[in-house]
Order: sequence, then structure tokens, then C-alpha cells
Amino acid sequence: IRQQAADSEVTASVAEINQIAARLAAVNSALTNGGGDPATLNSLFDRQSQALRELSNLASVNVVTREDGLVDVTVGNGHAIVVGENAYGLQAVPTAPSGFAHVFSGTADITTELTSGHIGGLIAARDSLIASYQQSLDTLAFGFSNSVNTLHAGGRSLWMAFKRPFRAQWQQQGITYFDVGSSGPVSLRVPAA
Repeated sequence: IRQQAADSEVTASVAEINQIAARLAAVNSALTNGGGDPATLNSLFDRQSQALRELSNLASVNVVTREDGLVDVTVGNGHAIVVGENAYGLQAVPTAPSGFAHVFSGTADITTELTSGHIGGLIAARDSLIASYQQSLDTLAFGFSNSVNTLHAGGRSLWMAFKRPFRAQWQQQGITYFDVGSSGPVSLRVPAA
């Protein structure tokens, strides 16, 4: 998974949280209006339970159940997304310098408060894990190229000429190495990912 893909999923998860919060507010509204017969009440409580399960898969939520059966829901460090019949949406806003989306509740940036659930995993992958793995791969590639150049500089070619370090020229279809001491370029083709 790339950082940009994880970032797109963060934005999609925020939209999904907002949709579920709106459903919960609608259930709360129906419960406020009496809900009708027992079968209707049971259906409303089932919808409420299902929505809460879905929310808890996306983020760590705190739920307060009122005496009348309505629920109030917060995320992060107490940022309300459902209070009674009202839903309060989160926003995914691209921020500098990375351009990646940060999650806001009103004017408060709550990105660092979302540490669990699907959205917490995406944020951790995007902001920490993927960047760390990319740095490790860069370090490995740099070390490998230095080792190859060191070995190459100490050896002889098929034509018994002493070798000098490779110079690489990037091309669209691969890498062409120009061996300064030989009669022509040596190409290495890397298949497109």
C-alpha cells in the first residue's frame, strides 16, 4: 500500500464515519418520537447496534447510552459525532507540508487522537510505517550500489582493463550502465511494475 492510497482511504473512512453518524442521529430521532410498537422499537435498537459496530471497526468510539435509549458518540479525546438527534461530521483536510489529509472535528485537528480501528491503522501506515520502509529500502539500495562499485573498481574486465565506477543513465525502459573502460554500454532492463 502506498502513502497516497492510504491517504485516500483515510478520506473515505472519514466520509463513512459521517454517514454512520447521520444514521445514528436518525435512529435517535425515531426513538425520540416514540418508535411506535415493540417490533419497531426492536428494529430501531438493532439498527443502532449495527451502526455502533460499524463505527467501532472504523475508529475507537466512546458511547453513552441515555435512559431513553438514545446514544451519544464521541471519537478521539471526546469529540462528539452524535449527540441526541444531531450528527457532527468530521472533515478530512489536506495539510502542508505532505498534502496528506488530517482529520478535523470542527477546528480541532484530531488526527493524532485516532490511534485504533481502521482509520487509526491507515494513519499509522501512511505517516510512520510506509515512510520508514521507504527509508530502509533507500539505504539498502545505496549500500548495494556502493558495494557493486567497490567490487567493480577492484577487478578487471574481460578485456583485462581496470574498471572504474559505473555511471547510470536512467531510461524509460530500464537502466543503461556505461562502463567507462569497455567498448559500449551494458543495459539492465527492469520490467515495469
